[in-house]
Amino acid sequence: MDNILTFFENLNDFLTSSELLFFVGVLKFIAVFLTIIFLIRIMVLVMKSGYFNGVKKRYGWYFPGDMTPPRQRKKEIWRKIKNSFYKSNRGNNNLFAIDADDFLISVLSDLGLYGETLEDQLQQLGPSKLRNTSEVMRAHTLISGLRSGEDSFLSYDDAERIIFIYEEALKELGIIDNL
Repeated sequence: MDNILTFFENLNDFLTSSELLFFVGVLKFIAVFLTIIFLIRIMVLVMKSGYFNGVKKRYGWYFPGDMTPPRQRKKEIWRKIKNSFYKSNRGNNNLFAIDADDFLISVLSDLGLYGETLEDQLQQLGPSKLRNTSEVMRAHTLISGLRSGEDSFLSYDDAERIIFIYEEALKELGIIDNL
């Protein structure tokens, strides 16, 4: 019986000792620090995964990881498409025309114009905001032919004309200035 009583007295002394309290405090600090690091890493991975892209497109938000305002980003993307077209060899015309088409569709979606086709988006926009709607539709029809395989090649002049038509549309929409 004395052994059990002595054991509990020793256990009580150990549990209330300053060394143990210090050790537990250090463990708590390490646990909180690792939890914070873990949560930050999860947030970074979620942002890199593109999970919020739908939110960004729908509401026009951008997050601290990308401090470039959306309009400036769009200008940079268009500038890259256009410069790549003029600097490349003439065999890649199809790719740049398709890139320009995809870019215009994404811009219209970012403006809140949704539809199954580009024509649906342009109808929502109306001719008062975009004067070259018919030219944009003709250009899109050419590109759709490339995508479906009906047409196999786009001449350099046709691709340049499509880039010009889309650039005029983007200027009218206020997405880009004169570059």
